[in-house]
Amino acid sequence: LDMYGNDLKKCESVDSNQYWNKSYKQLCDEIDKHEVISFDIFDTIIMRRCFKPEIVFDEFDETFSKCRLEKEIELNQKFGAATIDEIYEEVGNELNLQEKEISARKAKEYESNKKLICARYRVIDALSYARKKNKHIIFTTDMYYDARLLRGLLAECDIDNYDIIVSCEYRKSKSDGSLYDILLDKAGGKSLLHIGDNDYVDGTKSTEKGIDNFLIKSSYNLLCDS
Repeated sequence: LDMYGNDLKKCESVDSNQYWNKSYKQLCDEIDKHEVISFDIFDTIIMRRCFKPEIVFDEFDETFSKCRLEKEIELNQKFGAATIDEIYEEVGNELNLQEKEISARKAKEYESNKKLICARYRVIDALSYARKKNKHIIFTTDMYYDARLLRGLLAECDIDNYDIIVSCEYRKSKSDGSLYDILLDKAGGKSLLHIGDNDYVDGTKSTEKGIDNFLIKSSYNLLCDS
């Protein structure tokens, strides 16, 4: 297993352990109790084959990578949730890059993400279970890619035809709880379960909105616990 995941035969072999033997049954039981099932995307449904998402910037120089990450943070604070186009526009302004260069680097980052993406197979099993039970399934995520671009990443794992609520399209986020208001509106008063990996964003903040949640350990945390 290298840091890029190049030697991984299965993206998520660490999920095949005692933790999943118990929690998968519990998750299916929770799905049975609810009409609408919300899944987080990154580190829940899909993951990158690397320990840190910053790996996608490895092909860029250090100055560019540092500016790219800083602008994401700055714009998220400014707008609540920024788009990838807004982030790269600010990077271009800061580094005095031509529009053609910005477009090329933005496309390169997206393609790097596509190459690193893989499914979390046990969570896909839960997704399939919810679909067979005729649950209304929604993906709810904080991300700078819009729904169209996210569908492109999900398609790499043969995941399609689901509603997506993404922070950058609403200027709201799970991290402050405001994106859950959109999810509640989409649920239309039906019983709702949110499934994610982050204790605070997917757990605490959804609970504050009165949403039931089920937390799944990320593959990184499972690996650390093994």
